[in-house]
Amino acid sequence: MINTDTEKPLLMITNDDGVAAPGIKVLTNVALRYADVVVVAPDGSNSGKSHSFTVMDELRVRKCTGFGKATCYAVKGTPVDCAKLGFYGLVPRRPAAVLSGINHGSNTAISVHYSGTLGAAREAAMMGVPGIGFSFANSDENADMTEAARVADAVIDAFFRGQLPKSNFLSVNIPRGDVKGIRMTRMAMGRWVEKPIHFRSPVGQDLYWLDGSFHDFDKDANDTDEAAIAQGWAAITPFMIDVTDYDVLESDPDFHINL
Repeated sequence: MINTDTEKPLLMITNDDGVAAPGIKVLTNVALRYADVVVVAPDGSNSGKSHSFTVMDELRVRKCTGFGKATCYAVKGTPVDCAKLGFYGLVPRRPAAVLSGINHGSNTAISVHYSGTLGAAREAAMMGVPGIGFSFANSDENADMTEAARVADAVIDAFFRGQLPKSNFLSVNIPRGDVKGIRMTRMAMGRWVEKPIHFRSPVGQDLYWLDGSFHDFDKDANDTDEAAIAQGWAAITPFMIDVTDYDVLESDPDFHINL
């Protein structure tokens, strides 16, 4: 238990866009209003790394600057590597929460399974610490993030006031433009339909670039993360670590296969 009379709370911050991305600096600046901050982030882009982590190579770490009063480490590894290394090695005491982002691009719907931003938040929850991923529905790194910062500030304030929904980890998606407010949503159902682009190298080697588009199966729903950001609302979506399908278990509790 942190004694707030003598010691400020501590927040650990990571992302998947890399330590040089503007979004993580915006999130750090907001977090410093509430807590001491240690940034442990990948040294380059790790988008789409989901929950992957490094097992067959070393993790190289260097101190970095540019984060004001926050301590910063750049790691040659994935967002989950950063969460693990920060929690068990680089962060001086147990953080009140792990914040991940602000991602340049939304992480709505099925993207929660692909996202390195959410992978780090999920890892935090596995370690028994609240994890919150922040994503901004604008992939332009030069975009104005004033509204994204305002949403992050409101969410962090609500966290320290004990007002956030109780969940293993949370995903916060922030729309472009003026934000009407923040509402809780479910994950939209849908999938990415891939369209590989084929080309050849100068020496004739077949190469592919994965491209595609998201197909929303919940276009008529009003309670999803996709619907919220389309209507100008920031969306908070609660997620669980346990992905057991309990409906199936309860539908046939005596299921077995004889051998």
